[in-house]
Amino acid sequence: MAIFKMPFMSKLRKSMADNTYCYSRGQNILKMKVDSNSSNTQLQQLQRVKMKKLMALAKVFNSAIKIGFPTRPVTFTPWNAFVKANKEIVTVDEDLAVLIDLEKIRVAQGSREIVENLSVMVDESEQSLSFTHEAGDFAYGAEPTDVLYVVVLEKERMRTKLFRLGTRDDDSSTTVTLPQKWDMKQLEGYVFVLSADGRAASDSVHVPITVD
Repeated sequence: MAIFKMPFMSKLRKSMADNTYCYSRGQNILKMKVDSNSSNTQLQQLQRVKMKKLMALAKVFNSAIKIGFPTRPVTFTPWNAFVKANKEIVTVDEDLAVLIDLEKIRVAQGSREIVENLSVMVDESEQSLSFTHEAGDFAYGAEPTDVLYVVVLEKERMRTKLFRLGTRDDDSSTTVTLPQKWDMKQLEGYVFVLSADGRAASDSVHVPITVD
């Protein structure tokens, strides 16, 4: 597929020979037909497995991805941005076994400043987590009205929950309740900040969640 700019083909939506032209997201797109598919080399197989896993991860983190990439390129969907941001966290060996570095998953991306000193307390009996952060100094990229979010992943079931923890200037504790069937020993957390208007995000940061 290629992007082209030709005045006489503005907003062209027709097929010519083996090429199909369409107009999407303000750009003219050329799609070329492929007569044969020789994507059977080992490298191509590894790439297909990797992309398949990244798309599966996008589905797992869907609720966070929808808001976590507000400053993505205009031609990107949030899910495109997620895949691009996480290409390096998935590796595939020669036997097509997949390894995911869960601590490096990025569910949000941007220049907003992340909050400091976030702590997590686990209550297994109540199936709950309590999050506390310190209200910090405010400057460019760190407004008091910024909203703090956390995504909690249950690794065995590969399910997530997205929670709003309050604003940057609110240092009170926020307690969230997880589904009863979730294993409290199989959790990972990812925190990020979103501006009040939803137009700017921070990079997400991994938050370990451990049971004493």
